Amino acid sequence: MFGLMDIRAALKARGHTQRDLALRVGVSESMVSRWLAWVEDKGRGTPIPSGVLATVAEMAGVPADQLLAAVAAPAQSEVA
Repeated sequence: MFGLMDIRAALKARGHTQRDLALRVGVSESMVSRWLAWVEDKGRGTPIPSGVLATVAEMAGVPADQLLAAVAAPAQSEVA
C-alpha cells in the first residue's frame, strides 16, 4: 500500500514538482503544499478536492483509492 510519507517522493520520482501539480490543476503551490500535508499528516492540512484527487494520484503514480485509504487508515499510534 502507498505510504503516507511517500507522496512528495512519488511525485519527484516521476519528475513532477508541487509547481507542476499546481499548474496542471490551476491552483497555487501553497494550496498543493496544504493538500500534500493532508496526506502526509493524516488529515492535517487541506483535503484534496475530489475533482483533483485523480490528477494528484496520476502524477504521483499511485491509485486514487490507495491515496484515500492511506489517509483514512488509523495511524499506528492511534491503534496501539
